[in-house]
Amino acid sequence: MSLSFSLKQNSNLKPNQIDDIISQATNNISTDNSGYIPEPPAIFDESIIKNILGEPTLGSLGLGFEQGWLWPQAWVQEAIELSHVYFGLPWYQSIMLFALVLRSILFFTITIKAQKNATAMRRVSPITNKLKEKLTEARLSGDALKSLDKFYKKINFSIKII
Repeated sequence: MSLSFSLKQNSNLKPNQIDDIISQATNNISTDNSGYIPEPPAIFDESIIKNILGEPTLGSLGLGFEQGWLWPQAWVQEAIELSHVYFGLPWYQSIMLFALVLRSILFFTITIKAQKNATAMRRVSPITNKLKEKLTEARLSGDALKSLDKFYKKINFSIKII
C-alpha cells in the first residue's frame, strides 16, 4: 500500500503500470515451499541427570569433571556446584562463597609463609650484618677479592675459574 502510494506520488506512471510493478515485486519474493518443519526440541531429555534441586548437573551438561580430573576449572565448577546444591545457595551466592573461601585460604597460607620467612631472616640477620660490614671495609681498603676468598674458604665454597 505504501509502495503504491509512493509510486503514484513520485512518478508519471499509469495506474495499471503501478499495479504491474507491485505484482512483480511481490512475485519475486522468495518463499520456501518445501514444507519442511523441524522437529520441536525434546521437553525432557532422559540423558540429563538431575540433582537434588531438580536442575541438570554440570556433569550431565558436559562441564565439571566430565572435562577430566586434571583441569583446574573442573575443580572450581564442581566446588561451586556442591555449594549450590548442598547448601541450597543461589548461584551468585555460591560463586561469592567460593571466592571468599579461596581468597581466605590463599591469604592465610601466604601470610604464614611470610611470617616464617621473616623469623628466619631475623635469626640470620646478625651474621649477615657482620658479613656486610666486613665486605664494605674490604671494598674501602681495596681488598674485596681477598676478603671474599677468605669468606668462601670459611663456608667451604669454591669458585673454579678456567
